[in-house]
Amino acid sequence: MEILEIKKILPLLLLSGCVSFWDDNQSESIINVRQAVHQLDCTLPQAPQIKNIKDNLQWLELYSDSKGHSQKDIKNLIAPISETIDSFYTRTVEQEGSTTYCISKKIILQIQVDSAASTVLGRVKI
Repeated sequence: MEILEIKKILPLLLLSGCVSFWDDNQSESIINVRQAVHQLDCTLPQAPQIKNIKDNLQWLELYSDSKGHSQKDIKNLIAPISETIDSFYTRTVEQEGSTTYCISKKIILQIQVDSAASTVLGRVKI
């Protein structure tokens, strides 16, 4: 995209309030979440691993919320991940899930987090 084209659409993006811009902390945080999901070992106790992912995701959510309304896109982006993590964590705390259950949740989380990371890292840097 040429600079002239960016200059034409940038005011529209700023006025719409629907797009947030590059943020180093959010970028690092989503990669931390992604790394924790990819390193999830379903042969080990699951609850502590899921709690770590849950805490990292909560940090990103709280940080984005603290930045204000302009971060609504990030909050919408991570909402499905939070739902998956919350249900996974609740079930795992009550009773250790089977390896098959863990693997299926891990695959779902990998898809969700990989997509979210790509979106967060693809934002415009100004």
